Amino acid sequence: RLGRQIMIYAIALIAAVACIAGPAYFWYVWYQAKTELEEQTVQYQSQIDNVETLMIYAIIMTVVCVIVLLLIIFLRSRIGLMVTLFKEAGFMVMRMIIILFTPIVLALFLMAWAALWSFVSGFIYTHGAATDFPIARTFSETNDNVDFTKEVTFVYFKDNDYILYVWLYHLFGLYWGTEFLLACHEMAIAGAFVQFYWTRDKRKVHFPVLRGIWWVFRYHLGTVAFGSCIIAIIQLIRTILAYIQNKTKDSQSEFVKYLLYCLQCCLWCFEKVMKFINRNAYIYTAFKGTNFCSSCKKVFGLLMSNLVRVGVINCVGSFILFIGKFMVASLPEFSVTS
Repeated sequence: RLGRQIMIYAIALIAAVACIAGPAYFWYVWYQAKTELEEQTVQYQSQIDNVETLMIYAIIMTVVCVIVLLLIIFLRSRIGLMVTLFKEAGFMVMRMIIILFTPIVLALFLMAWAALWSFVSGFIYTHGAATDFPIARTFSETNDNVDFTKEVTFVYFKDNDYILYVWLYHLFGLYWGTEFLLACHEMAIAGAFVQFYWTRDKRKVHFPVLRGIWWVFRYHLGTVAFGSCIIAIIQLIRTILAYIQNKTKDSQSEFVKYLLYCLQCCLWCFEKVMKFINRNAYIYTAFKGTNFCSSCKKVFGLLMSNLVRVGVINCVGSFILFIGKFMVASLPEFSVTS
């Protein structure tokens, strides 16, 4: 726990130093390029453009680093809150070590679901009505030099008119099933943490992960089904839009092309926002036991009233987790090379 605290503050300090050193380096490179350009008797346009580009980069870097440095200075108390949250989360994970194996179980369920979906896809792909296709073929007898025509009937499988709707329904099932499994995992983990955190005597908590899974299937199955259905609908709309883009890409005007790109971008952002709200709604449902809509409404109000705190925890926390994953992935390679 002390190591995590030191790591978080060290990262904040390194970020502050980088915010000072980064712009200084860019201005130094710009000054060197400008000096070399002024010493030359013949100045080419490409060299002048290069100096101007370096100055633009230096200005942008300075503005961004000043903003980041001000955020680090004024939000240092929020960083302390994040340190506390990481300490509590680490303590609970160490007491519920089995929770580290739940992603493996989730991956097995996802692979089984993907295999089942692929198996059914094979049936849909080969489904169709047998249709006769007669053609006239001309044959020749080599010995008698006689040509004769004979009708040959081929059989091919013609797709039904409703096959496109079947594929859309099947694809929606893939999205919904995948998001449903992910939502069940998030809700079960939230239930395990809620049990452990709100029990005063931790020794009375027995099998919190298994109880969290039981709570999902006993009380909150409708919540995870409804939340995952919303995400699946958004993903299906994005897929339909991508299909339309692919089919009409040769006949699109520039305006329609950029309009479709904008719609895709908006739907992507909307999907990310809904996933974030859903995840927090599952946590609130595991905590309070409310339904999905009530949890979303309450969570949205809490997020809006604590934007700065949520932003710091998510951004800095995600960065620290990334550093941790990078270190875990790098240690085996370092040990082999050394």
